[in-house]
Amino acid sequence: MLLLTISIIIAVYLIDISLLLLNYKHRNQTIPANVKDVYKESEYSKWLQYTLETYRISIMTSTLSAFTLILFLILGFFPMLADIANKLSTDKIIQTLIFLGLYFAVNFCLRIGFQWYRVFNIEERYGFNRSTPTTFIIDQL
Repeated sequence: MLLLTISIIIAVYLIDISLLLLNYKHRNQTIPANVKDVYKESEYSKWLQYTLETYRISIMTSTLSAFTLILFLILGFFPMLADIANKLSTDKIIQTLIFLGLYFAVNFCLRIGFQWYRVFNIEERYGFNRSTPTTFIIDQL
């Protein structure tokens, strides 16, 4: 069952990466004629560069997520979370909420650095960032 689960995670990961790469491959197309009067060439070029960087960070995030999920499965992280949830409550619904809350908290900690980099480095560099560190933290909570 573990092997099947890991195979499904890898298959989903490969599909995700394939779609990202497919989109990336088609990024250098010229501005379509029907919107040529809407976009300036310089803005379109800037958007393409921004898209390239966001694809890179998306690939890294997706890879980290798949890798940690597989690692959590192999190392028995999920049974450990279930044990913690079982010790904290006897109610099945509360146990489920605790389990999911703990998992999402760990996942949040792993992803926050990538989100920070995307907002305060990539988006800032291209003039798309309207967040401050305070609003970023509030948005995450």
